[in-house]
Amino acid sequence: MNIFESTFANPDPCENSNRNIGIAVGVGLGAVLGAVIAKKNKVAVAAIAGAAGGLAGGLIGHAVDSRRCALSRIAAKHDLTYTATALEVRASDTGKTEEVGSSFAIVDTARHTQFETGSAELTPDAAIYFAEIAEQYRTSSRVADASSASDKAAAAQAKILLIGHTDDTGSSELNADLSERRARAVARLFANHGIAPENVFYQGAGETLPIADNHTEQGRSANRRVEIVDLTGARPDILQSYASSRVPKYQYYRAVTAQSSQAAEGAMPAKSGSPANKAARRTASKDRTATETAVAGVSPAHAASVSGSKNTAATSSSTSATPVASARTPQSEGIDFGWQEALPATLGLRFAAAPASPSTLSFLSSAVADEAPVAKSCMNDRPRVSRALKSVADDRAVPVRDHLPNLYGSSWGASLNGQYLALKDVSVLRNGATAGAKPTLLVWKDYEHNAGLNGSPQITLSPDVNAYAVNGGVLYRVFVNNSGVFDCADIIFSNGKATSGELVRRKSSQYFTVNYVPVIART
Repeated sequence: MNIFESTFANPDPCENSNRNIGIAVGVGLGAVLGAVIAKKNKVAVAAIAGAAGGLAGGLIGHAVDSRRCALSRIAAKHDLTYTATALEVRASDTGKTEEVGSSFAIVDTARHTQFETGSAELTPDAAIYFAEIAEQYRTSSRVADASSASDKAAAAQAKILLIGHTDDTGSSELNADLSERRARAVARLFANHGIAPENVFYQGAGETLPIADNHTEQGRSANRRVEIVDLTGARPDILQSYASSRVPKYQYYRAVTAQSSQAAEGAMPAKSGSPANKAARRTASKDRTATETAVAGVSPAHAASVSGSKNTAATSSSTSATPVASARTPQSEGIDFGWQEALPATLGLRFAAAPASPSTLSFLSSAVADEAPVAKSCMNDRPRVSRALKSVADDRAVPVRDHLPNLYGSSWGASLNGQYLALKDVSVLRNGATAGAKPTLLVWKDYEHNAGLNGSPQITLSPDVNAYAVNGGVLYRVFVNNSGVFDCADIIFSNGKATSGELVRRKSSQYFTVNYVPVIART
């Protein structure tokens, strides 16, 4: 059974199998380390290192086993629908793995609804079982504090992350907001039960990390869940590494044409006059009419050289959609980037989904991205919004600095038909499948005949973006949805540079495209 998709199918989840596995893995890793240190002659050093590795692996495995055992009993007591997932460290040089924690997800079902409709208030039943889970974490941390120095050190470094998830119906923005408020509510409950707030974190992942197919009601139900991630590894950056390593299962995403019009509550539609539904309409209206603002005194060269906020907050053919013979431009007001009319079937860049690449720290299944059908064109996709990891101690975002080369707050730009289009603060996490902070989109109209590179941009927008791991690089998808600018853009970045890209605009039943391959700014 694939450990990443296992559940508590074992009739006795309180066995010590993982402790034994941890010891075996630790002995192996420790012996390898010892052999490297001792060269060929100091066998005793290798044996000592092997024993130390076995102890470390055993401690982590024992902690994981104890936690799973306790949580399985709580789930059985309350008849909960849940899954357990092991989290592993994979060494890029040896390929060997070691458990560093586990994920325990409780699904929101008709039998056990966790929150009141459209709110972050726990139902009475959910408040009881989440309190019992929090007590289990508190008790285990107190036991560790009172035991050996190794246990104390492990307890001090252990992190608990509460993640709220939704299905993909309704507004993605509202899904992210609601899931964050719900995750925070559970995180606060953990802190209120005596767990050190500096070790408790939360995130609203919204619809971005599905575990089941959103095309079915059963799948959408499974995706509405609260996930408890406990990381017991010794790495001080274990939380950030976990965040930058997750890769969504794209095959569970639905194309925009298949999206439901239900509100953000998921399969439970809100009443037409409810605050949630009104907010969804306001958000949709805001997305359609993104505000244009002038920014004085900023040139394309300067804007492209400025690195803004760095919070995380398939082989490309290098060709975009083939235009039809007509070179007509949209008959409406807007910016002429050199549009050419295109047939709907030709929209989109050529790429193929990529298998997950090995990394030093990996939390990925062996079959995550290799079966992931990413929408070919940005016109068949929508923004997948999530919120940053935050500490329950102060509600501040946790910075995740592990990004792809040249995609950490970098700026890119290119001239199109006399206009200049720039993207500032482009960032993608090292998994290639998670965008960082929103970029800033800047447009200088006819900049060569006006103030040149020292003029002010006429348009400044803050578009949503998606990132997808594809063969040869990352697909960076920008959603503008502004009738005066364009609808969306696709750019493929490979080895630190843009290799292909296109802008897409729709006018009535016509589609228009233009190639856009920006270059990175250098200071």
